[in-house]
Amino acid sequence: VILPVTVSILIVFAPLTIVNFEMLGLPTSTMYKDVSIPTLRVMSTMSMSKTLPPNIKVNTRELTILYKRIDLGVLVPDVPLDTTTTGNVTFNSSLQVKSTEGFHQLGQDLVRQDTVTLHLQSWSSISLPLLGFSAQVSIPFVYISKDIEMKACSGLNSMHLEVFDLSDIPGPQKDVRLHMRVVLFNPSAVSVLNLGHARFNVYFRDSFVTALESDGDMQLLEGSNTLVANGLFRPADVNLTEVLISDFIEGNAVIIDAIAPANGASDVPLFSAFLAGMTLQAKLRGIPAGVIVAGLMDFDPLTTIADLILYGKLEIDSQIRLYNPFKALVTVTAVQFLIYYKDVELGYADSKSLNVPVYGNSSAYTQKMTMVVDTKGNKSNEEAIIHAIEDTLEKGYCKISLRGAFTITLGQYTYAPPYEQPANILGCSFLNRKPCDDAKP
Repeated sequence: VILPVTVSILIVFAPLTIVNFEMLGLPTSTMYKDVSIPTLRVMSTMSMSKTLPPNIKVNTRELTILYKRIDLGVLVPDVPLDTTTTGNVTFNSSLQVKSTEGFHQLGQDLVRQDTVTLHLQSWSSISLPLLGFSAQVSIPFVYISKDIEMKACSGLNSMHLEVFDLSDIPGPQKDVRLHMRVVLFNPSAVSVLNLGHARFNVYFRDSFVTALESDGDMQLLEGSNTLVANGLFRPADVNLTEVLISDFIEGNAVIIDAIAPANGASDVPLFSAFLAGMTLQAKLRGIPAGVIVAGLMDFDPLTTIADLILYGKLEIDSQIRLYNPFKALVTVTAVQFLIYYKDVELGYADSKSLNVPVYGNSSAYTQKMTMVVDTKGNKSNEEAIIHAIEDTLEKGYCKISLRGAFTITLGQYTYAPPYEQPANILGCSFLNRKPCDDAKP
């Protein structure tokens, strides 16, 4: 009687942590006849106190797992748990999940929190080695009841949205597919080898953008993971999507929330409960250089300067070269821009009758449109315009910036995103257009 009580007390008060807990996947139905109880194959390592004798064996048929007082299920080791001199116990087992509600709660907390605490309990017997390994003494009726702390994912904050791309889907519906690739870092002791085909609803500022499904089975292993997913681009709010597109093409940070739905988060029912409600937040850095590459202006330098001094305002033909960062076809139908040189307004371009197809990952010039150069009766504006012309003659180009908006069609949607780009746009004359033609997006 005294021995089991003593060993039980030693185990209860000895530190016990889970070093890793790897969910390997669902076993085949031939391995487990009772398919009504979802069962996972698990490989885990537990670290026990070094005050316990090394090389003891814990002969338990099953360990009951409680999480937040919910009976999560039982862990059935393949063989008796055999400690080493380091106090670590590594074993394969089967996790029979009795409560999908508890499994769901565990999945949410694993993602959000820094640590989670499970409670293990079991009646067992302990085998202690005597005289080396030549003999063993078995102590029956040892009660194991312990809280075990496990490192969790801390919100999976180390995420990077590497790819955010749109591509056309052939057909009359003019549908566009969104393609995303997210790299996320799992710092926890828990990893899942196969979560099945996972599904997430993507939101921008709480507005639905698309429903995504992972390419192949999603993994959440310890360390770095890559999640690739695709879905139809069908945003609920066109105005908010304009902000998303505007931020992206201006190079600003875009925050995307991917939330697993309450139902059907995975094609594996058990992991659907595990993933349901899981939120992944990723930051996307857009196109920092902007999407306007160059602008061509049709002017004769001496005549333009003379007319500018005489009239203060004149019209010249111009073209803007636009880059499409997506795979999907983008058609530009209108532009409204104020044009600046060294932060001084040179003039404006306003055309509402364009039809410029810009194919995926390429650039194209708009048709010729009218650019109004205007000094506004201001000497500093006049000098800035003349300096821009002089720069264009001396270097072959000047560097201009602009603010405004352009109207585009993308699939079945039309957007007019506000737009601003710093002074990295090449402005050339038609007399020497090579620098603008050769400029790389």
